[in-house]
Amino acid sequence: MSYYCIKCKMNKEDSVSKEIREALLEQDPHAQALFPKRTVNEKQKDKTWKSVTKALLPGYLLISTCVEPTELQPIVIAIKHANYVLRYNSKMYSLEAGDKAYAEWIFNNEGILKPSQVLLEPGERIRVLSGPLLGMEGKIVRVKKRERRAYIELPFAETCNTISLSIDILTKV
Repeated sequence: MSYYCIKCKMNKEDSVSKEIREALLEQDPHAQALFPKRTVNEKQKDKTWKSVTKALLPGYLLISTCVEPTELQPIVIAIKHANYVLRYNSKMYSLEAGDKAYAEWIFNNEGILKPSQVLLEPGERIRVLSGPLLGMEGKIVRVKKRERRAYIELPFAETCNTISLSIDILTKV
């Protein structure tokens, strides 16, 4: 199975995703096309909290298929609002290394990244208790309790990245 990233017109991602799945169905019945999204908790004007779904990569789709890139490119170009299959400088179309791992991770979470629950521990070390980052351990850099956001340093692909999570802070039992 190979993973690809498709550039398409913004706000047309869902329809392009559907059209690509339909176009690939004949050649690869297991092909998938996702418009990755994330769910975050946002404070509303009336000071209540609401769960909102937002684009993770606006204007981009991820595809999982066995179809060769030479066959995929004409399919993508033929679809209205789809632009092209992204490629590396080396002319490779399928995602490689960390990009491939990221795509697999998104597909494993069915394209929707939900808020994670984080347990605060002494020394500002955290462990993610639910959501797509389940089981990962890292260090809290900053917490904004009123905004229900935490900035966490997590190891990913041999580097430490600081990410912002929408969290539910749990107390120790």
